[in-house]
Amino acid sequence: MFGPGGALIGAAAGHFLVDRKGQAPKKDRERILALTAGGLAQLALANNRYTPAEDHAIHIILEQANATLGNTMSCYDLPYLIDQSARISDCLGKLAQAIRPHPELTRMATVWCWRMAACEGTPAPAALNLIERFSRSAGLSPEEAMQAALLFYRGAVAASQDNCGREKACSTLSVAYDATNDQIKQAFRKQSLKYHPDKHANLDPDIRQLTAEKFTQIKDAYEILKGNTLQVGDWYAHAHNSPRVVEAAPSIPVLCFICHQPQHLPDEAQSISSTHCPHCQALLTFERPLAEHLLSQETTGI
Repeated sequence: MFGPGGALIGAAAGHFLVDRKGQAPKKDRERILALTAGGLAQLALANNRYTPAEDHAIHIILEQANATLGNTMSCYDLPYLIDQSARISDCLGKLAQAIRPHPELTRMATVWCWRMAACEGTPAPAALNLIERFSRSAGLSPEEAMQAALLFYRGAVAASQDNCGREKACSTLSVAYDATNDQIKQAFRKQSLKYHPDKHANLDPDIRQLTAEKFTQIKDAYEILKGNTLQVGDWYAHAHNSPRVVEAAPSIPVLCFICHQPQHLPDEAQSISSTHCPHCQALLTFERPLAEHLLSQETTGI
């Protein structure tokens, strides 16, 4: 269900291009680091804004990318690198081509991208499109791309657990995978009013047919989702004091599955499923099969 053992976090650690045979040329490593900085900024700006949280995430991820590449640059030079890389066009596309011959680095870079996209919660649609294009250009298989996304994006979790019907219904109504009943009802009313056949009765027959088909899809999606929301008890977290999963509940102490940093789940029950670790940006709760799978793997800090 979740791919080969360790695939979820295999890209989370290690020093790439630093081995017994020696380092790759410093110029190549500097170029990769610059493109990584620009790519992270490109993701941050995907929703046409640049927040302090995104700026902080870029610095943290870039420091770890620098370490992965053998401390190519001084930590004091990294802020200047971020500013300079903003002048490079399509950094993600150039980065994908630069690292394509190195599968391990490609997987790590994809994890960096997901961390950036998820630093403020659910990734923006524009960021999802950028990451999908990046992973494809870098040569990742669909399975590898999905595995990289699992820890950060609830939609990828849905696909991995064969909940594609629910995921498709959520996409049709433009709601989150873990939307509440009220959110689902509100989205249904909004979409059904927009595409109701009576509103398009005077339009061209082809357009009427398209809107009627869309209206049917909206009704079908609502039928799948209504009364079938995920409750607090459907989510599981890493126990804070033992190697086991526990049922998620408001305010309880937990460990991040990936970086193992202690965290507390939010006080509001409806926010539990969308909470990310502030240290590594991974989701803190998962449905039980994936939570147990993550616990069974040997994880190291991202």
